[in-house]
Amino acid sequence: MNEIIEISYGQWFDKYQPRLENNQMRYYETFGEDLEFIKTLDPLKVWTMLDSKYIINGKHFVNRLVYIVTRFSWEKGQEIQVEYE
Repeated sequence: MNEIIEISYGQWFDKYQPRLENNQMRYYETFGEDLEFIKTLDPLKVWTMLDSKYIINGKHFVNRLVYIVTRFSWEKGQEIQVEYE
């Protein structure tokens, strides 16, 4: 099992640069057209916002709220956890 890397929301935002729409972070639904779009992307640029106040790297299914897509990739083997409010 990989070590979990915890970074702040600000560090995550600056390093991975989530997609913005109207100067706000763009969220993608976990179903329908949004999910079909997510499936076409580089999986290393997809993040999952959980209902436990965390954003984690990768596409997850349990406790998910929405997906987020970033400009920059995380590295294979990493487990990144970002606390949000």
